[in-house]
Amino acid sequence: MPSKTVTSPYAPHPGTEYPFSIGDIAFATARALGDAFTGDSGCWGVTGQVHGAGDRWTISVDYEGDLCLTPEHGTDPIHYFPDLTAGDGLDEIAAAVAEAIRVDIVRMATHPLKSADDN
Repeated sequence: MPSKTVTSPYAPHPGTEYPFSIGDIAFATARALGDAFTGDSGCWGVTGQVHGAGDRWTISVDYEGDLCLTPEHGTDPIHYFPDLTAGDGLDEIAAAVAEAIRVDIVRMATHPLKSADDN
């Protein structure tokens, strides 16, 4: 009679499946933007905030699993990052989020009453 192989349920050690949190992305984004910006981690690290230039942006994950960026001056995300994954690494993700924040800062400076959807 063949023996049965018993497998354990998948249960990686903490920090091995996802080596950083959304809060870590916020801190890395603030570093990429420079000394005038700070990062913050939301509860449990599932959101993050970047503060600077008189505004705040929230980094989160939407219901489809995409990283998204929402400014304090708006109610809807201004940028989605559907092509980014944790496998891209913290620095690459932070650089992409920092660039989206830079674009938003310029947009708000030139068109302060327009939302991102009006462009």
